[in-house]
Amino acid sequence: MPLYDIPTSSRTGSASLALKGSPLCVAEGIFAAEIIDRCRELGLLADALCLTGRPLTTFRRRLVRDLREGRKPVPYLLRRGLRLLRAERGIITRQTGLGAHPCDAASALHRIATAATTPAAHLARLTARPRARTSRRGTAG
Repeated sequence: MPLYDIPTSSRTGSASLALKGSPLCVAEGIFAAEIIDRCRELGLLADALCLTGRPLTTFRRRLVRDLREGRKPVPYLLRRGLRLLRAERGIITRQTGLGAHPCDAASALHRIATAATTPAAHLARLTARPRARTSRRGTAG
């Protein structure tokens, strides 16, 4: 997996991930949805989630976290935060288009707990990408 340095906005290397018997690995972040299809193809996908909430709450939490961690200069964080605030609806639309299920934090925790205790064959059915419906003429629609 890539190692990323946020203050310099650069990839600094890579590392291996050892699950050590864990039934799940949680990929999170704005780019996590990019691997949904590949994880599904490999039989690794237990669930795909997109946390939704109040955009202003997300903005505030992100800003507090980034300020606390000294990720970037304050003016940059404010501009970036406002840009992401305005873009949030589109981000959620894109994530769900890639196969993520939109949900709040409580639902996400429930779905993760369910995934951790559900047999793999059942999970595969739950996370299968919906097939395109066909009309009476046989075309996708």
